[in-house]
Amino acid sequence: MRDLVVSEPGTVLRFRKGVFVVEKKGSKTEIPPLEVERVFVASSRVGLSSKVLLKAVEYGIDVVLLDSRGVPVARVHPLFNNKLTETRKAQYRALLDGRWALVAREVVYSKVMNQAGLLKRYYSYTRDQALREGYEKLSTLASEARLKEGVALSELKEWLRGVEAEAARVYWGLYATLLPRELGFQGRDQEGGDPVNASLNYAYGILYSESYSALVIAGLDPYAGFLHEDRPGSTSLVFDFVEQFRFIADAALLDLLRHGWRPSLSGGLLDYESRRRVVAGVLERLEKAKTRRFGEAPVSLRGAMRRSALSLASYLRGEGGLPGLRLRVVSHDSPGRVRHRGRRDQGEAQRLPEVQGADEDPEERLRWEAAAVHGEGRGEGATQVREGGEGRDTLHPAPRVQPQVPQVLRPPPRGPVRGQGAPGGVI
Repeated sequence: MRDLVVSEPGTVLRFRKGVFVVEKKGSKTEIPPLEVERVFVASSRVGLSSKVLLKAVEYGIDVVLLDSRGVPVARVHPLFNNKLTETRKAQYRALLDGRWALVAREVVYSKVMNQAGLLKRYYSYTRDQALREGYEKLSTLASEARLKEGVALSELKEWLRGVEAEAARVYWGLYATLLPRELGFQGRDQEGGDPVNASLNYAYGILYSESYSALVIAGLDPYAGFLHEDRPGSTSLVFDFVEQFRFIADAALLDLLRHGWRPSLSGGLLDYESRRRVVAGVLERLEKAKTRRFGEAPVSLRGAMRRSALSLASYLRGEGGLPGLRLRVVSHDSPGRVRHRGRRDQGEAQRLPEVQGADEDPEERLRWEAAAVHGEGRGEGATQVREGGEGRDTLHPAPRVQPQVPQVLRPPPRGPVRGQGAPGGVI
C-alpha cells in the first residue's frame, strides 16, 4: 500500500479500465487501486474526475486536498463505523465528567517526551552536553504535566499551555543548533517566512490529515477536543491528537536538511517541488519507521497513530485504561552528515563521528528487543534499545553492535540516500 501524491500543475488523475491513470506532460502512469491507501492533491492546478472520487470511496481510499501551506482543507473518505454513536456519546461525557483533564495531561506529556527522545538520539551521536541537559529538562517538564497535583480544572488548560511553551523554548533552541548554519533558522514561528518554518508548516499539514483520518475511523468527533479550545469549524481534537506526533515531521525534515536538501520558496510559500519533497519525506517516515509496545509486534508510525486513536476511543467508552501515547521508535534513519553546532562548535559542517556508546540502562536493554537500523552510506546497522515504562517511552540509539535480529525485523535492501529520491507513489 502506498500514498499517491499529485502535486505537479497540469497533472490529471483519472480512473479507466479498473486502474488510476495519472496523466502529465504527455506521459501516463497506471496504478491499481488496491495498491493505494490515500491520495493527496497538493496543488490547485491539477484535475481529477468524479469517477476517481467514487472509486476511491468504493476501495476505501481517502482523498485529501491540501492548500498551499499543506493544511488539509477537504477530504473524501468512506463512512463506516460500528461504534460511532457509542464512542461519540462517551467523548462528550468525558468533556463534562472531568476525564478530559487526564487526556489533556497525557497529550502534553507524550508530546514533550517525544521531543526529548529526538534530542536524546542526537546527543548519543554528538555527545554535546547541551542536548543532554535539554532532554533532561524536557523529561522533567513532561513529568510535571502528567503528575503535578493541585492544579484546578478551571486553570489546567492554561497551565498545560505554559508547560508546552517552556518545553518549546528548550526544544526549538536546540533543534536550531542541529541544522546547518546557512539556513539561518532562529526558532519556531508559525508565521515565519523562512524556508525551515515554511517546511515545518507543510509537514505538519500531512500529520493533520493522518490524525483526522485516524480519529474518524475510531469513531471520535474531530471537533470536540480536550486541550485546545472549541471554536466554530475548528477540529480541536485533531489539534490535540497531532501534538504527540509532531516530532515525526520534525525528524523527517531534520533528516532531509542534514542530508543536503534545501527547500525553495515562491511568494513566501514552498514551491511545488519542495512541497513534493516534504510530503515524500514525512510519508516515508510514517511508513518505514517502526514502533512497538511491549509484547506486541512492531507497526509503522502511521499504524501507531491509528492504534492510539482506537485506544483513546476504547478508554472513553470505559473499555480500557488511558493509553500511553508516547512512541517507542525502533528504526531511525542516519542522523545525517552535519555535525551538531553546539556552543563550543561554531565551525563548518562536518560528518558526524562514529559513536561507540550511548547512555542506557543495561536492565532495560534486557527487557526490550533490539532492532537493526539501516545505516545510510556506511553499509552497517545500528542498534536501538527501548527504555522506560510500558506503553509510554521511546527508543534511543544504543552502542553500534550487530544484534541478533529475527529475519522479519531486518531492514529492506538499501535504496537511494534519503533526500535524493521520493516514494514510488509521489507524482
